[in-house]
Amino acid sequence: MQESELKSVQITVAGRTFPLKVTQQESSMVSLIEENINRKITGFQDQYKSRDKMDCVLMALIDDAFQQPANNTATAFSAPHDADIVLQEINVLLDAMGS
Repeated sequence: MQESELKSVQITVAGRTFPLKVTQQESSMVSLIEENINRKITGFQDQYKSRDKMDCVLMALIDDAFQQPANNTATAFSAPHDADIVLQEINVLLDAMGS
């Protein structure tokens, strides 16, 4: 995919904002992904009060990765595409942890 075909967007996860480059098709999913991840993080924070925020972020991403195969009929995207989105989310957050 060429750089010119990508759109720059911002996503906020666990109070941190990250830039992403996505295709036009992926851009329609960004807010849904952002909402879903943040809702899961909040749920894990409520459930596991002794865990720090980053633990809850990772639990949410792991949970999401395992949910993708079960939800593949609920979306127009193929399973490999869903996996790419999850991997992109994980990579962004792992990069942020390093900074």
